Amino acid sequence: MLKAKLKAAVIHFVFTVLIALCSAFLIFIVWYPTPYTAISGGFRLWVILTLVELSLGPLMSIVIYNPLKKIRELICDYALVGLVQLAALSYGVFVLYSARPLFMVFVKDRFELVTASDLTPRLQSEAAKWRASWAGPTVLGVRSSKTASEQHELMFDTVSSGVGVHLRPKYYTDLDVDDVLSACKPVNSLITAVGHSHGVESTVKLSQLLPREDYCWLPVVNGTGYWTVILDKNLNFVKFFPIDPWELRN
Repeated sequence: MLKAKLKAAVIHFVFTVLIALCSAFLIFIVWYPTPYTAISGGFRLWVILTLVELSLGPLMSIVIYNPLKKIRELICDYALVGLVQLAALSYGVFVLYSARPLFMVFVKDRFELVTASDLTPRLQSEAAKWRASWAGPTVLGVRSSKTASEQHELMFDTVSSGVGVHLRPKYYTDLDVDDVLSACKPVNSLITAVGHSHGVESTVKLSQLLPREDYCWLPVVNGTGYWTVILDKNLNFVKFFPIDPWELRN
């Protein structure tokens, strides 16, 4: 009996792994593509979801499987297990979808990561025209105020409400390359500031496309913490590091 139950659990485990791999394709290719996986928290959420699925299904198989049961009973039992797993998977995927990154918005001297959960449905609809692709966030800038009311909004309402300009789609605009480059700092300064960090230096060395002098870095705010991103001269994001750049200044 135990051997039969374990066999059923293993089969269920393999099937669940296949489902998890399918969800990984959707999550890590479409919603959280590299290098946004870590900074958005998508990988951590997916791991939790997968662990729940991989433990829930096989354990339930061990409990309910009995080779002496009729086929109709087994079908009924596994249909209920499938519904429980589907509900857990649907909830997890919904959470990941709601937290997916939509925009990387450059504001003055930093990038602000905007996720779907940061914007109300109305604001998401307003920002939809700026989305360049379904795969990963779109990199944008923000424009300055054009009217007295907008100036008042940016100066006072933003502070009082806590809703920054990066969360106001009406101020979105195409990224100004010159603004980003003028704010971007040489990657050598980052390596020096973190004490010749092996992680930062190895990234530049491994990326043999350009000499180190053509790399720079900027702070990134993701809503829950601070990161540092290395960019190349074409403003492509090379790598994110869990380094608080404002701590380095101190």
